[in-house]
Amino acid sequence: MTNADPLEKTCPLCGGDNACAVAAGRSHEACWCWDATLDADALAAIPPASKNRHCICAACGRIEPGLTDEH
Repeated sequence: MTNADPLEKTCPLCGGDNACAVAAGRSHEACWCWDATLDADALAAIPPASKNRHCICAACGRIEPGLTDEH
């Protein structure tokens, strides 16, 4: 049995797999977010209980090319 939080691999915004390399036991440099530009609105939407505990997924976190602050 493991003590790992099953939510570590779940995006707190959409509930999908967050593909977090660290939660999977790999280096943080291997994570999709390491060199991505993250959407500030998505980061602000993370529930307080999940901040610094659960990563968001790429679909929720990445800024889409061509989008501006005016969405």
